[in-house]
Amino acid sequence: ERRAASGGLQAGDEVMISYGALGNDQLLLRFGFVEVDSPHDTFTILPQDFARALQFEDGAVEKRLASAGLPLDTGVTLQRGGG
Repeated sequence: ERRAASGGLQAGDEVMISYGALGNDQLLLRFGFVEVDSPHDTFTILPQDFARALQFEDGAVEKRLASAGLPLDTGVTLQRGGG
């Protein structure tokens, strides 16, 4: 995509671009780099994988999600706190 600069540019002027509000997974896949401390970084995990990672007994997380009326087949997205 081409865009015109909103003012004249001279040789040696600094030009900056924005890749948008993307997490590191998308930056890596699309552009081949990641940002340290990206405020847009997220991680999605399925309940059964979360339970396995924390070594909960089988079905414990699923029972709590079901009792709260939350779907068991939808991932939980965790986002890094800004600051």
